[in-house]
Amino acid sequence: MKVHINLSPEQLEFIRDPHPLKVLIAGRQWGKSHAVMADLTATGVSTRGRSAVVMPVQSQATDFYKVMLEGENFEQLLAHPPKLWPHPQVTFRSGHYLEYRSFETPKRLRSGKWTGRVVCDEANDLEGDDIAKIILPKVSATQAIVVVTSTITHHNWLLDLYMSGLDEKNKVVKSFNWKNNPYPGSVGWPTPTGIMFQGAVGKQRLEDLKSITPKHVWDSEYLCIPGADNTTAFPYWERCLTDDNPPSGPIAGLRYLIGLDLGRSRDGEVAICADDTGQICEYVDFPTGSAALEHSQMANRIAAMSRFWGAPVVIDSTGKGGAGGTLSTDKDSYVEVYKAACGAGNIIEMIWSGNRDNNTKYDVITFLALATEQKKLRCSRKFRELDTQMKQYRILKAKGQNSTFGPTPGSGHNDDAVAALAQLVWGGFKKNRWRARTDDPYSAADTSF
Repeated sequence: MKVHINLSPEQLEFIRDPHPLKVLIAGRQWGKSHAVMADLTATGVSTRGRSAVVMPVQSQATDFYKVMLEGENFEQLLAHPPKLWPHPQVTFRSGHYLEYRSFETPKRLRSGKWTGRVVCDEANDLEGDDIAKIILPKVSATQAIVVVTSTITHHNWLLDLYMSGLDEKNKVVKSFNWKNNPYPGSVGWPTPTGIMFQGAVGKQRLEDLKSITPKHVWDSEYLCIPGADNTTAFPYWERCLTDDNPPSGPIAGLRYLIGLDLGRSRDGEVAICADDTGQICEYVDFPTGSAALEHSQMANRIAAMSRFWGAPVVIDSTGKGGAGGTLSTDKDSYVEVYKAACGAGNIIEMIWSGNRDNNTKYDVITFLALATEQKKLRCSRKFRELDTQMKQYRILKAKGQNSTFGPTPGSGHNDDAVAALAQLVWGGFKKNRWRARTDDPYSAADTSF
């Protein structure tokens, strides 16, 4: 039994390329799904093995299966009727097994391995973490080819992966693009290059659709022009993320520093340690609400962290106990607790204030943004809460007021980790308060800030 599937030269080029990881960004109705369905079918009928379609949600994967099933003579290529529970699965006459899965429950994908094709469609709605942690380990010991296809909405991990695949020296990742692309800022294969839109009827249909589509939607969904989220405070944070594990302990020759955002009445508390190369080494947070610890308990934990890394602690201080603690004095009573636990020589006080020329929130946050842009930081993806808070941090503007910073309104996220990292970066790269580990962790230090 033969199945005839018509493909354009561009689709054939994409299918036949042998790179282990292939990236195709293309506009709506360009023919991405058609191309990968043809690839999956050709793979399924020609050899034994295991392949998969993995999409953001199961309903998408099930729809993908239904479209394949409706293909000409497709069912006659199968050894027996498809299975639908717990997810769609088909077995070709060759013995090749193809399953249609989603990332909704990642732990269900971890076992086993894939040997044929692994298609990740609509990848723009995934996290790069999903590919790195779930997909790649399952093909690490096989000759499987991973295919990543999607439209693109904004600068994210997918765009970074795509750009890396344009390098002809890259032997692992291969990306595909329209070399004579007339649309400024466009990547991949825009919708107008699709085979369905080359004739007069197709071109007119596209023009009609364009006339009723908002420009920002048209640019991203059809022309593959990634939009810029101009409100994100750290647009280059993704560059700082690595798949490496954080270091297990201090390394001789490196200097360390801890940023501590104090939890007060309702806030959480976060401490972050990094070395003077920008490697984030440890992340510690404390719960709020009924599970919250007393400050004396948290201070002892921070003191242990400080001793382990041999690092002083940049701590946010209001400068007055009435504002940050419980005493109406010239000192922040909470900070005094940490001085007692860590040693006064290990505490560097930092005041977040709009009235201080060198420690305004704007200065500190923009300095952190610059550090991410210059890739001065390296953060393991294992620190997921820090990653989330950095990505959710926005430039905000209240009516009648100047712009300020904070978590995305309504997101439910805090900004304690952002504050801790900002203090760490300001204290380390701006004020050079790094310290090498010594035999005496309580040795005196310059605490001027």
